Order: sequence, then structure tokens, then C-alpha cells
Amino acid sequence: MQKKQQGITLIGFLLLAALFGLLAYGVLRLVPLYGEYLTVSSVMNSVKTELDGQGANPRTIQTALERRLTVENVSVSPRDFKITQTANGYMVSIEHEGRAPYIQNIYLVVVFDRQVEIRR
Repeated sequence: MQKKQQGITLIGFLLLAALFGLLAYGVLRLVPLYGEYLTVSSVMNSVKTELDGQGANPRTIQTALERRLTVENVSVSPRDFKITQTANGYMVSIEHEGRAPYIQNIYLVVVFDRQVEIRR
């Protein structure tokens, strides 16, 4: 009577380990980019909370963003934010692209788009 094979072969195990290793490495490369996005999102929410209903203008919004970004030490510049006038106040938006090197000349690219409205 022959025994049935149970489990995974060594070659199958090595292939699965390599695949999961590459995926885990990619996740580790993306974590800082998402951390930066969460920080930028937090900065935008705190500026909205501070200036909402206070009669803000584009210059005060820009100054508040600059102060908070300096404290948080992120690579996003205050000039990356777009401030456009709306009927009720100002829309502050950012479209930010983050790149993380993966393997050789292959990069992981993440695009973040966030906006908040600051009322007058």
C-alpha cells in the first residue's frame, strides 16, 4: 500500500515563502507613505478646526499649514496645497504622490487626494 503525500513539497514551500516575502517587503516600503498621508490629513483637519468660522483668508490658512507641517516634519510643502475660494469660504486640497523604491528600478507609487472646506 502506498502512502499519500501530505503537506507541501520543499520547492512549493520556497516559492510560497518568496512570494510572501516580496509582498511583505512591499508593505514595509508603503507604511511610511501612508503614515505621511495620515499626518497630512491630521494637519488639514486641525487647520480646519482652528480656522473654521474665524474669517480666515488664504494667507492665514497658508501660515497655519506651514506652522503645522514644520512641527510634524513631513516632506510636503505648504506650496503643494491649493486654496480656492468657494461660496462659503475656502477649499484646501492637496494631491500628493509618494514613491518608494521596491526592487532595482521598480517603484511603488501611491497617490493621495484630500480636501477640506474652511468656512468663513
